Amino acid sequence: MRLFFVCALLATALGGKKNSCRDRNGPVPQLSDICRSKANPDGTPCPEFIELYRFRCDELRKYFIGSWASVEVPNKGKDYEQAAKQLMMYIEGENTEKKVLEQRLPLAQAIFMSDNGKVISSFMSLYLGGSSDLPLPTNNDISVDLSPHRSLIVRAFSYTEQEPRHKLIRKQSKKMKEQLSSKGLSEKVQWNMPLIFDYGRPDDKVKRMELAFPWIADDEEETESTDDPKPLSQICKSDKNPKGWECAEFKEIKNPDIPNVQERIYKSANSVVTKIETNIFGEAQYEEALKRLEKYFNGHNNANLTMEIVVPVTFTMEIDDNFVPVEKFVAHGISVAVTDPPQPTDPKVYLMKNTPEFGVYVRAFGGVIPSAKSEEIYSRQFELLMKDLIKGKAMAENTVPPTLITLEYTNPEEGSQQRHEVVIPKPQTT
Repeated sequence: MRLFFVCALLATALGGKKNSCRDRNGPVPQLSDICRSKANPDGTPCPEFIELYRFRCDELRKYFIGSWASVEVPNKGKDYEQAAKQLMMYIEGENTEKKVLEQRLPLAQAIFMSDNGKVISSFMSLYLGGSSDLPLPTNNDISVDLSPHRSLIVRAFSYTEQEPRHKLIRKQSKKMKEQLSSKGLSEKVQWNMPLIFDYGRPDDKVKRMELAFPWIADDEEETESTDDPKPLSQICKSDKNPKGWECAEFKEIKNPDIPNVQERIYKSANSVVTKIETNIFGEAQYEEALKRLEKYFNGHNNANLTMEIVVPVTFTMEIDDNFVPVEKFVAHGISVAVTDPPQPTDPKVYLMKNTPEFGVYVRAFGGVIPSAKSEEIYSRQFELLMKDLIKGKAMAENTVPPTLITLEYTNPEEGSQQRHEVVIPKPQTT
């Protein structure tokens, strides 16, 4: 923390010291000449960051929160010009307010790759500034999200319109790996998530491009707790707990073959659901998705009806045969007192009425889940759940469930008194 503070004082907001790195096109155009600042009031607005450290031609940067418009690039990232055109149409007025937004830089492309180097998907994004009060796109393929503070390792280089883009990026990526490996820092980089920042302007003969990768920061002083889960009797409303929350109703089935697992049958119910989108850095936008659902319960529906939220919060992840996430969703149940739920006014929120009852296997655990270790902790709990199911012959070996579910009953503010549940749906019987 002290190192971060000292570096922040020494670094400038836009790019720090002049980069003396050169390539065959000559010196790399400087951000101080491109981006708006007190010294360059006529420049183009750019994302703000502080330079934490420099490894010769590579900079470690800490980016501040900002808004980005994003759209998936067709053909696994190859048709980036088509994606860029869609984003330009959004800022030129194809939005719910028909508002022309200020042109900003960079135009960014995020690429998600498998461990063997194959492109899984790609997104094109355009920086929109620090405000979250932005018009919604009329093109449903475009999403507008806030990106959090993020550390990136960045290499800047110059290019011209005549040079093949993909060859330049591959060459610079190789140089970065060689440079960071020589300093023993390669393991701190997520090499399967490259980001390409294009700062090129129409009148520039030699343009600036940056290749960036997420930097894996050292874990902060967070520890994993292994406390028992908070009992549902202390969470859910009942005669003994009249001040509790309304909880989703289910019937428990005793199964002696799986003593560490709870088997449940959830009753038919109403709920609202929204997709969890990702930002330019590939991070799931959980908070944005939860805010959409919260607004529905606070009256953003066609009846202007305010309703109580039913717990738990349900996070659903659809996966493929290799346990790779395909899509993520979050849902909230609607109170049984609301017999005719209103329709959402947000097109990204969907009403699910009278969903059929369904069976699940559940493993509950407690304690605090540090954000840096959440994926590791949940993966471990799902692994334990599947081992118990296989041991009790409730699941065949080598089975890959198409859907993984997590249920959250408590708030982080409750400290170690938490209740988390990992859930696998029971196979459908025919």
